[in-house]
Amino acid sequence: MGAKKKAKKGKGKKGKKGKLKEYLPNIYDVPKVPDEPRKAIPIVKVNLKLANPINYPMEFPLSIPISTKVMAIIDKIVELHGGGANNITICLHKFRPENPLSPTSSLMELGITQEGEINMYYDFRPVSHPLLS
Repeated sequence: MGAKKKAKKGKGKKGKKGKLKEYLPNIYDVPKVPDEPRKAIPIVKVNLKLANPINYPMEFPLSIPISTKVMAIIDKIVELHGGGANNITICLHKFRPENPLSPTSSLMELGITQEGEINMYYDFRPVSHPLLS
């Protein structure tokens, strides 16, 4: 008598798709995440003014969030002066060289918590370097 070979299950059927599992509907409300979380941080308009000599062309308006560090403002001043500024001193509301702002503090740590307009005064020493002349 002839020996019958057993067919292995699953190998002979090609192209068969499995059923999709049906999931239960979500029973909890999922809160929507805002598209731009930075909208929650207040934006302050900072008027950067050169303290000595006071002149109108050296005023720069900046719109920055209150979480910005003073060091970022110093970097922006150096960029605005084309790299020709050194030892920058920044003061809030009035220029007093004996009371400069700490570069590691943020505007929020300085007491600025709402949107609005503030004046910051700065002074610097010019950099004299052969490549700049």
